[in-house]
Amino acid sequence: MAVKNITSNIKPEKTVMEIEKLLARFGAKAIMKEYLGENVSSISFVLEHQGQKIPFKMPMNVEKARRIVEIAVSEKKLPYKYRNEPLRTEKAMAVGWRLIKDWIHVSISLMEVEFSEPLEILLPYAFNPIENKTVYQMFQEKKDEFLAIEEKPEWTTT
Repeated sequence: MAVKNITSNIKPEKTVMEIEKLLARFGAKAIMKEYLGENVSSISFVLEHQGQKIPFKMPMNVEKARRIVEIAVSEKKLPYKYRNEPLRTEKAMAVGWRLIKDWIHVSISLMEVEFSEPLEILLPYAFNPIENKTVYQMFQEKKDEFLAIEEKPEWTTT
């Protein structure tokens, strides 16, 4: 596995500050952090698009990030000490937030050069506060409705 930032020792708090700076540079109207214990578990922000304020939420999936660390240890890309807590979670948070920061930076760059529209890139993270879910989470619940392709007579070949 070739995961970017796997050896990062940059504290998640510093990376989260860098993310906030990027979002502010891009024009975020509001930025909020949610915590799970002492760790930031997600960053929410509001962007204005065509006069409408749209909320977004970028979650940190710490369980998946821990799995990345476990794999890196088993592949000897990280020292064995990262198999154990609390180092595994600390490394997972450092790597995970770094990956999110890089993704946001690339996404903003694509928007700045007008390669992509904000919603084109960020739509999965658009947040519905009434449902308390992102668009991606709502899609996952009903993906069969979105992806179902009914066989139509004109689609069949003879």
